Amino acid sequence: MVSAATQRAKAPATVPHPSGTPVKKAVSLVAILAVLTAAGPLAIDMYVPGFPEMKDSLHASSSAIQLTMTAILAGLVSDS
Repeated sequence: MVSAATQRAKAPATVPHPSGTPVKKAVSLVAILAVLTAAGPLAIDMYVPGFPEMKDSLHASSSAIQLTMTAILAGLVSDS
């Protein structure tokens, strides 16, 4: 018969976390942060080429359209 002390001695020192290893968590966190960091520049790169079309379709001045870029940049800066 095996005593309780012998069973505790054979038990693993750590219990694995159900969501994975700490390395997997770190990789996931880095991936999420990379996507969030790239979202702002990607949005700007897609937005700027549309300025001439927005100017024509909205019948707005160039300076009014450029002011929308200022608003986007203010939103990106205040977010971080």
